[in-house]
Amino acid sequence: FLLLSVINALEAWLHLDCLSLMYPAWAEALVWGVIMLVILRHIARLTKRRKDNSNILKIKTEASIHVKNHQPNQHQGNGVLVTDAARNIIGKAPDAPRPAWLPTTGCGQARLPPLRWSVSIGNWIKFFQACMDTDTWSYLAEVKGEENITMHDIVAHFVKPWTRGTGCSIAGLLDDAQAQIETMVSHSYDGSVKETFSSVQSLV
Repeated sequence: FLLLSVINALEAWLHLDCLSLMYPAWAEALVWGVIMLVILRHIARLTKRRKDNSNILKIKTEASIHVKNHQPNQHQGNGVLVTDAARNIIGKAPDAPRPAWLPTTGCGQARLPPLRWSVSIGNWIKFFQACMDTDTWSYLAEVKGEENITMHDIVAHFVKPWTRGTGCSIAGLLDDAQAQIETMVSHSYDGSVKETFSSVQSLV
């Protein structure tokens, strides 16, 4: 019934009623058979394409889950994993002792408007100097080379452990009344922290 309906619709659309007068029944059947074959082939191709896309998506999803499940936990036991520029594990640095002068509470970053998420140059230098005075920094310098220590290392080995559970950023812990931002200093996370430190020091 569906096939006859499609044929009748195509006849009306293409104004091919004259086929039954000009050609014998077998010729008309042959023409419509060819048309239906073409239509069915297109439908089959669309179905196959959709199935292939679904399989590709499934493979990508499974691959993503596989990679995620095999990402090493950066903090394992005593020490934090050290990675190179390609994120390959090259060692494990000792935990950095938290400075006694660094508060454990603050107003919390969520309570401040973004224009007050600031840190003074003096506090910035104080924090990085504290990082450099640890055995953790010495180990990173030995394994990676001091010029190759990046902000990724600072975050993993110092910022996260020292702010964990406080609800504050390092800046918030250093200054409970952060002032409104006056200048934004941009830097590369993959760049040398030593170079950034020297550049900021030159502003004092």
